[in-house]
Amino acid sequence: MPSPFENPDLEQQFSEAEKRVIAGDPEAIELLSHLCHRRPDDARPRFLLGALFEGLGRFEESLSALNVALQRDGGQVQVIAAKARVLDRLGQTAEAERFLSDALRDQPRSSSLWANFGVLLE
Repeated sequence: MPSPFENPDLEQQFSEAEKRVIAGDPEAIELLSHLCHRRPDDARPRFLLGALFEGLGRFEESLSALNVALQRDGGQVQVIAAKARVLDRLGQTAEAERFLSDALRDQPRSSSLWANFGVLLE
């Protein structure tokens, strides 16, 4: 996969998308969809789309985007934690626990995953 820095315009679009996601701007959906199309193997725009949908309370859409991000890069702690949160928000707490528990078997030294697991159990 080519580095996103090979195309400064594309990297600028990612930066703009991140800012819009943080701001909770629903208009970022169009930009993120464009980035998903331009970078089909990149997990990053799908994670951002999942985060935006989560922030907008659109949990089913969030889960869908996060699942695709995990298919692209299954080891990303941020994506794993986001999926567990969304599962919990959908009332699928037992599934979220199983999912985080499986992730911890693969990454037992991840303090972030342990923290997320603790928050979920709380």
